[in-house]
Amino acid sequence: MTNSENQIKVNTIPLRESPQKASSATLPEVMKSPQSQTQPENLKTMNTIINKIRFVPLAGALLVSLLCLPEPANAATSYTANTSGTWNNTGIWSPTGLPGSVDAATIASGRTVTVNDTQSISALTLSNASSSAGTLIVDTSGTLTAGGNVFLGTATGANGTLTVNTGATFASTLSGGMGIGHSNGTGVLNINGGTVTSAGTAFIGNLGTSSGTVNVTGGSWTGATGLTLGRVNGSTGAMDISGGSVGGGSTAVSAGSGVGSNGTVTVRGTGTLTSTSLNVGESGTGTLNLLTGGRITSTSVVLGNSVAAASGTAAVSGGTWNNTTMAVGNNGTGVVTLSGGTIASSSVVSLGAVGGSSGTVTTTSGTWNIASILNVGVSGTGALNMNGGNITVGSSSNIGSSVGSQGTVAVTSGTLKYGANLTLGTSGTGTINLTGGVLNVADTLTVARNGGSVGTLNFGTGGTVGTLLTGAAGVVGGAGTATVNFNHTGSYANSLKFSGALSVNKLGAGTTTLSGSNTYTGATVVSAGTLILDATGVLANTSGVTVSGGMLTIGAANRINDAATMTLSGGTFNTGGFSETLGALTLTNSTASALDFGSGASVLLFSGITNNTGTLAITNWTFGSDSLRFTSGSNLNASSFTVNGGGASILNQGSYYEVVPEPGTVALLALTGTFFMVMRRRRA
Repeated sequence: MTNSENQIKVNTIPLRESPQKASSATLPEVMKSPQSQTQPENLKTMNTIINKIRFVPLAGALLVSLLCLPEPANAATSYTANTSGTWNNTGIWSPTGLPGSVDAATIASGRTVTVNDTQSISALTLSNASSSAGTLIVDTSGTLTAGGNVFLGTATGANGTLTVNTGATFASTLSGGMGIGHSNGTGVLNINGGTVTSAGTAFIGNLGTSSGTVNVTGGSWTGATGLTLGRVNGSTGAMDISGGSVGGGSTAVSAGSGVGSNGTVTVRGTGTLTSTSLNVGESGTGTLNLLTGGRITSTSVVLGNSVAAASGTAAVSGGTWNNTTMAVGNNGTGVVTLSGGTIASSSVVSLGAVGGSSGTVTTTSGTWNIASILNVGVSGTGALNMNGGNITVGSSSNIGSSVGSQGTVAVTSGTLKYGANLTLGTSGTGTINLTGGVLNVADTLTVARNGGSVGTLNFGTGGTVGTLLTGAAGVVGGAGTATVNFNHTGSYANSLKFSGALSVNKLGAGTTTLSGSNTYTGATVVSAGTLILDATGVLANTSGVTVSGGMLTIGAANRINDAATMTLSGGTFNTGGFSETLGALTLTNSTASALDFGSGASVLLFSGITNNTGTLAITNWTFGSDSLRFTSGSNLNASSFTVNGGGASILNQGSYYEVVPEPGTVALLALTGTFFMVMRRRRA
């Protein structure tokens, strides 16, 4: 029998058969008694194992299983580059060797290591000592993948710099494992045309008083679901994108994340930043700078977000910023300055969104297109200062939306255009200061819509005045306190329609001419300058007219509501030579008021006089042409009037009482024949 045949027989013997049946005659020659022949050492070992397996089946099976286990993996090693050089030079590392995918690598302070091939490691630390920088350069065609934490600058005074050049790739695959400026240290990431990918959130200025900086001149940084600049109190993060691109549609960017932190993002040149959310001053202080050529695309934007101490500022001097919604001052303070470039918002923009917050937008140039709503003062305080540039708003909007809110829009230059309705004081307090430029409201401008609200429309604030354009309905007073003030220098003509429950005040030193078909029901007050009523029914429904300073002039007959009261308290009422019918007259103030009959023939009829504690000086009164009359003689006192500088008398003319010069003055006039001519004319 051959050895081969013997082998087959051995393999057919059951492992649990009794030892007596497994006779040595059935074994191959090489496995017989060691005394019969010399055996190689390995065969001796095998013989021993098989003998044990035959007689101890269970233990033998276990031993075979153990022998089949794979060899244990190599243990992780921490390598430190204590010498500058290329990564694949084993001589720069301590211990000598080359870091692998399970190993940690540290670039010591003052050392520069360059990767120009493909390498993989676990953790990466650049400078963990308080001295000069540890620098890693991933050069053209080089690729470095880190599966663990990546820390740049990990101790007080430590500096770590990672540079990724054109054609190179750096990948950090551990979610949340990238810290640029980690624990009181300083870290710098330079992307000069290469590709950087990271997982989860990358922290720029991570812990303690760390400082992190990212400079992107070309290439891209993708994959991160979050970029946090300034994570905790005392930390600082900055990112300057002058070329290439950072972020993506799922990247959340937070500048000034933690209370007491600082974060700054600058986009310029050909740089692009893309994010799903952009928080500038989330709980700390954040700054966003968009300069010429830069481009930002973000879904949700919040400036001054989570707490009252949060402060976020966006300065746009060029470039393009596309976003969906924007809250300027959400819980904290938000500021936007637009001095160039273009902002486009496809949904709602809110200034002072939450109670206690403050949001301010100031423009000097540039364009902002808001397709939806612009709310200035939603529940907090909002201010829009138009000092130039152009803002267009697509939908109906509010200034002072909610109870307790305050909203102010000041237009000194440029154009602010609303494509629908505008409410000034919806349930809160709203103010418009129009000192220049153009405010264009396509439909109705409602002032103080709901009860308890306050709305104030200022045509000038003591100087120049701008232009207000509205739809056919004009300016409408609501259920709150609605006020329109003309407070300007120079001359200003207004043909808008004012209606509803609002009041009109003439405050400034200039001349205002009203020529619209006004039906407002509130009071009209002239305290300075000149108010000219230049259309029939221009004050058709006003409840009363007060002239406490300046001058009220009517440009033709029947300009004022016949039932409107008039109070003269130091100002001048100039009839312009036209006739007018009014309600009761009140004279107050120790300073004489004036009634100027002008050069025409005027008949001025009051229903009566309610108070004559003041005096009225009548000028340019002419016999037969001018007449001051009262339907009721109650409270009439001749001593309250002077006529052309002389005394006055009260004549009962039957259906009315007339103020005329006192008899002495009449006698003097009689010498010229004027008196008798007048008497004959009256008798006739």
